[in-house]
Amino acid sequence: MDETAGAVADFVAAAFARSAAAATAAAAAAGSLPGGPFLVAVAGVPGSGKTTLAAAVARRLNALAASGPPPTHGVAMGRAFVMPMDGYHLTRAQLDAMPDPATAHARRGAPFTFDPAALRADLLTLQRTGQLSAPGFDHALRDPSPGAIAIDATTTTATTPAEGAGDVVTAPVSTRHVVLVEGLYLCLSAPDEWRAVSDVFDCRVFLAADLDAATERLTQRHMRAWGIGREEAYGRASGSDRLNAELVDAHRGAVDLVVNAVDDAPWAAAAAT
Repeated sequence: MDETAGAVADFVAAAFARSAAAATAAAAAAGSLPGGPFLVAVAGVPGSGKTTLAAAVARRLNALAASGPPPTHGVAMGRAFVMPMDGYHLTRAQLDAMPDPATAHARRGAPFTFDPAALRADLLTLQRTGQLSAPGFDHALRDPSPGAIAIDATTTTATTPAEGAGDVVTAPVSTRHVVLVEGLYLCLSAPDEWRAVSDVFDCRVFLAADLDAATERLTQRHMRAWGIGREEAYGRASGSDRLNAELVDAHRGAVDLVVNAVDDAPWAAAAAT
């Protein structure tokens, strides 16, 4: 698992560095700081380990930033944040108001039971301002919790000594942060409202997993989380969760990196928790 997370963190750091030149040029033309946070999508089928990966990559990136690598084109990498997509579930009241409430509740977690327009609007706000109070998901209440996740990823600029004749020579260095957003549908090519979400990201990482293996991971997770028997847990994992997994596989859009963690035993154990 550590090896996989390290490889993904290295990939994201390299993508961040490549984006620095364009961000600096655009900022110079606009007379502003070089962009908001670097937005990374971490997507994949249910049970693929998205939450585990996002947290591990964030730790790696924070360690890398703390080591103080030299800035690229005047841009240094700052803190890495993690933002789950779960807070953009529609509420149970909104599901009740749908034409077929029973199906909406049974399929909760499917794309139509989320609010992609609100997610996209919040990502654009974060991209523009560096700040966001994102919703979380309250599992006790089984509904979103508005403003539960505070992110302050504002780009800042300071001057540092630069090569030249004497200590008075300085160069501006901007610190740009990274936000890893994890969720099922962040890299879809269809429908249009989800493709519009995917288009916002600077970098897209997809976790590929054998659907049968992912279903087994979900079965184990459901048994532990809800204290239910294997038959009931498998019914849930092989029902709506499996339909969602097939949709994610079938409509995966363009991504920058595909991670296959199926043969990584420690990863599989962590993803099942």
